[in-house]
Amino acid sequence: MNELAPGSSSGAMNGTWRERLWRTSARCGLGAAGLAVLTAVLDRLHFRSALLYLIVVVFVSLTGDFVASVVVSIGALLCLSYFLSPPGSLLGLGQPLNLVALLGFLTTASVVTSLMSRRRASFQEIKGLRDHLTLVIDTIPALTAVTLPSGSVEVVNRRWLEYTGIRLEDARGSGWTLSLHPDDRERFASKGNAARQAREPFELELRLRRADGAYRWFLMRVAPQRDEQGEVVRWYGVSTDIEDRKLAEALLAGEKRLLEMMARGDALALILDALCRLVEEQSGDVLCSVLMLDPDGIHLRHGAAPSLPRSYTEAVDGLPIGPGAGSCGTAAYRAERVVVSDIATDPLWADYRELALAHSLRACWSTPMLSSDGRVVGTFAMYYREPRLPRAHEHDIIERITPMAAVAVERAHAEEALRQAQAELARVTRVTTVGELAASIAHEVNQPLAAIVADASACLQWLAADRPDLDSVREALGAVVKDGERAAEVVGRIRALLSRTAVAREPCDLAGIVHEVLSLVGPELRRQGIALQTVLTPELPLVIGDRIQLQQVLLNLLVNAAEAMRETQPERRRVVVRSSVEYRDDEVWAVLAVQDAGVGFSELEESRLFEAFYTTKPNGLGMGLSISRSIVERHDGRLWGTANPDHGATFHVALPGMR
Repeated sequence: MNELAPGSSSGAMNGTWRERLWRTSARCGLGAAGLAVLTAVLDRLHFRSALLYLIVVVFVSLTGDFVASVVVSIGALLCLSYFLSPPGSLLGLGQPLNLVALLGFLTTASVVTSLMSRRRASFQEIKGLRDHLTLVIDTIPALTAVTLPSGSVEVVNRRWLEYTGIRLEDARGSGWTLSLHPDDRERFASKGNAARQAREPFELELRLRRADGAYRWFLMRVAPQRDEQGEVVRWYGVSTDIEDRKLAEALLAGEKRLLEMMARGDALALILDALCRLVEEQSGDVLCSVLMLDPDGIHLRHGAAPSLPRSYTEAVDGLPIGPGAGSCGTAAYRAERVVVSDIATDPLWADYRELALAHSLRACWSTPMLSSDGRVVGTFAMYYREPRLPRAHEHDIIERITPMAAVAVERAHAEEALRQAQAELARVTRVTTVGELAASIAHEVNQPLAAIVADASACLQWLAADRPDLDSVREALGAVVKDGERAAEVVGRIRALLSRTAVAREPCDLAGIVHEVLSLVGPELRRQGIALQTVLTPELPLVIGDRIQLQQVLLNLLVNAAEAMRETQPERRRVVVRSSVEYRDDEVWAVLAVQDAGVGFSELEESRLFEAFYTTKPNGLGMGLSISRSIVERHDGRLWGTANPDHGATFHVALPGMR
C-alpha cells in the first residue's frame, strides 16, 4: 500500500498538468481566433488600431493564464505588424512602433494576469474561509440560526435541519417556529418582541420538536449584531440541549418532595404513589408499579401503581416470587434487575402472558428494592405498551428512584416495628401503674363484694323467718346486682387498661374519660390525703382517638402528681383537674390540665421532662411522660408542662376537636 502512494500522486500530478495544458491551448485558440477576426475586419475597413489588439490581449489576460496571454500578445504583434511593418520584416521588430506595441502587450498581459491571479487567490481564500466557517458552524454541538431584524430566519445550520427534520426552504421566514412546542410559542414571541425593542440579547428555555416528533428542552441564547450606527442588522441564536439537565432538576425536586413526605411521616401508600407519578412525568409512555415483599418472604403485595389498570394490579397482588414469575417475581427471586423487552415472547412471562397482553402491556423492566442490609423488600417496575429496551436516561432514573423506594419501604417497616415496641412498652407501663394502685383497686373491688356478702346474708336471714320479708329480700337482691355490676365495671376497666388490643380510633368524650380514671385512682389519692378537685367545662368537644390510650395519659399524670406531693405538707396536698376549650387557627381544641402542689421542677429539668428513661423518682423507669407525649402526638395533639408560680407543676394535654 505504501508503494502505490507515489504512483498515485504522480498520476494525479500528470492529470493536473494535462488539464492546465488543455485550458491554455483552448485560451490560445480562442485568442488567435479573436485576433484573426479582428484583423480581417480591420483589413476590410482599412483601419489601423493597436488599442483594439490590446483589448484582446486584456481579455485573455483576465483568465489569469500568463502563458496564453504571452502567446496572444505575440500573435497580436504579428497581426499588427501586418499593417505597420514592411514586407519581409521578422515580427516587425526593426520598427520602433512594433517594439513599443510588443512591450505594451507583454506588460499589460503581465500586469492583468498578476492582478487576476491575486484576485483569484483571494477569492479562493475567502471561499475556503467561508467553507471552513460553514463546517465549524455545522459541527458546533448546538442548533444555530441567523435571523433578520424582523425575526424571520435567514440561515440555520445542518444540525438544526437534521434535528428538526425541516427543510431549509421551509425554515426560512417564520416557518421554523413549527419546531417550537405549542405551549412555548407565545412565551418566545413575547420575549423576542421585548428583546427587539430593547435591542438587547436574551435567553429562554423552551422545547423543540425532534424529527421523530419527540420534544426536548433547549436553552436558546440570542444576541444582536449591530452596525456602526448601533442598529441591529442580524440576530444570532444558539440553542443547547438541556433535556438531561431538566430531567436531573425534575428528579432532584421530586426526590426533595419525597424526602419531605418521609420526614412528615406520610403514609407509605402516598409516598410510593408520588414516587411512581414522578417517574411517569419524566417519561410520558411509562406505567410504574411498586410491589412489596410480604413478611412471609414468598409473595409480593401491591404497593402503588397509579396508572396501571386496577384489574391488573388486583390480579398480581399476592404474586409468588420464583425463577419464572414474570419480571417482578423473578427480580425479587434473583435479587437482580430483570429486563423483558417483549412480554409476548419472553419465557419468564409464560404463566402471566395472557394477563399482561389482555391489558396491552408489552414490556416490563423490574428492579429489586434492597434494604440497607441487602435484603429484598420489594420491586420497582416500569411497564410499556410496546416492545422496547431501556435507554440511557431511563437507566439513570431507575438507579436513582429504586433506592429511594427501598428507603421508604424500609422506613415504614421500621416505624411499624417501633409502633409495636412502643405499644408493648406502653402496656408494660400501664401494668406497672396498675400495680402501684393495687391497694386502691382491691379496696374498690372489696367494697361492692363486702356489700354483696352483707346483702346476701340479710336475704338468708329474711328468708329463714316464719314469714319471709319478700320486699326486703327483693330490695337486697337488687343491691346485690348493683354491687356486682359495680365490681364488674372495676374489673372490666382494669382488663381493658391491661389488654394488648389494637389501637381503635373513635369519638371520645374527655369528660367521661376523666370520670373513669378518677373513679380508679381517686380512692388511692384520698388514702394519701390528697384532695381531688375537678373543674370541667360542660361544652368540651369530642376528640378522635383511642380511649384506652387517652386514659393511660391521664392516669400517668395523676400518679405523677400524687408522687410529687409525698413530701408536701398534708394541708397543701391537692390535685386539680381542669378542662377548657381553646380556638387555634380556626380549629376547636379540647384542653385538659392536671395541677399539683408538689416539688415542681427546675428550668434545667424542664428541658428533659419528656426524655425517655429520665426520671427523678428513686424507683422510676422514666418512661411515663415519654410514652404519654408519644400517645398525644399520635393523636395530633400536644403535651407540655409548666411550673406553677407558688408550688408544684401543671401538665397540659391539648387535642383537636372533632369537626
